[in-house]
Amino acid sequence: MCVWPFAARVEDSFQKGLEVRTPLRLEVETGSGDIAISRAGGRVRAEAGSGDISLAEVAGGAEVALGSGDVRLSLPRDSQFNLWAETYSGEIEIAFPLTLSKKVGRRLEGRVGENPTAQIRIKTSSGDISIRPRPLKDGPRRGGPPGATLKGGQN
Repeated sequence: MCVWPFAARVEDSFQKGLEVRTPLRLEVETGSGDIAISRAGGRVRAEAGSGDISLAEVAGGAEVALGSGDVRLSLPRDSQFNLWAETYSGEIEIAFPLTLSKKVGRRLEGRVGENPTAQIRIKTSSGDISIRPRPLKDGPRRGGPPGATLKGGQN
């Protein structure tokens, strides 16, 4: 694990994990390979040609671009955010109460919460997108809030 107390940009990532402790921007790019980021205090931008991208507890929002692979976000249960998500071949699953403002093909836009504080933008050509609340630390997970699933092939 590499810890930086400032904004960082990593290309062709060789680190197994990154942790940022200040509310600054983090950018990660790789041609091929998985990206996993947790506990970033600021906005995160992650881009990969192929591989899976996992973001957990990203406080400042996220921008994700992926050619082939799945995108998974795990956010605090009280998160409020604006969402733009698109996949050409895959499913979009949001386990938060989403107020949908637009759905065109396999792209959707909406918001979670009354006063969104973060922007989340995700695009993958071939893969699934999953946005879920962070698992509870104590005890078994109980049913979460209603969400939405957009399955591939639905228009």
